[in-house]
Amino acid sequence: MQNSKRFPWETDGEIVVFETPEQTRISHQVAPFGARIAAALIDYTFLVLLGILLWLLLLIAVLPLSLGAGGRVFLHVTTVSIVLEFLVSTFYFVWCEVRGEGRTRGKKRLGIRTIMANGQGLTLAAALVRNLARIVDNLPILWLVPALAKGRRRLGDLLAGTLVVIDDTTITDLPARPVMGRLGQSYQNLVDRKFYFSAEMATKLYADDLNLIEHLEVRSQAASPAQGRRIREEVAKKYAERLGLQAEKALVTEDPQRFLDELYLFLKDRFEAQAY
Repeated sequence: MQNSKRFPWETDGEIVVFETPEQTRISHQVAPFGARIAAALIDYTFLVLLGILLWLLLLIAVLPLSLGAGGRVFLHVTTVSIVLEFLVSTFYFVWCEVRGEGRTRGKKRLGIRTIMANGQGLTLAAALVRNLARIVDNLPILWLVPALAKGRRRLGDLLAGTLVVIDDTTITDLPARPVMGRLGQSYQNLVDRKFYFSAEMATKLYADDLNLIEHLEVRSQAASPAQGRRIREEVAKKYAERLGLQAEKALVTEDPQRFLDELYLFLKDRFEAQAY
């Protein structure tokens, strides 16, 4: 597992464990306090520079229209700039976290991301709540909350039900092969199938299963070879039980990677067809 110790004065991060619908446990390391501070500094530096640029553009735009008004122009432009800066800064974080799956510029640079406290991806409502709460979180006395709270959660995280963790997708020592792309792009075009999935089986599968298989593949590639195989085998057995493939249990256990790859392609074909 990737070490979460970004700074010498920190201890290793807390571990949080979530259970998937397949009753498979997935763990994340809580992002260390120093990494969150560094990420925030990167984001706020960008916003300060953006605010200065915005103020200058507004001043240049209204100055020719207000000759003779003196300091009032400066005062009005500054007031409008402060309001705009508040709106831009708030929705900058919301937009980045929703679009970037929990990552702002700073978080991406530091290798951390925001997720829901139940392990799922960040929602728009949660992103709004946690970032509107920055108005209060930025009070100096409340800077101690994430340093002392369980999970390094600030007030906004507690209100929104979110958590900031080490971003597993930033691990750079994964195999070069594309995730879930070893067999091609389509189950229909797969000529050497080992497993056969029927339309009846498809009714027992959901779009979220695609995301689950992809996520577990990333996790298993980041683990040791023995741990990776154990993760794949556990998940493959759960799917085989759900689909009623008891007769193929030995083959599933023998090659869980192949089973999950074929199941992924089958799901991909089914849900892409439904989209059209």
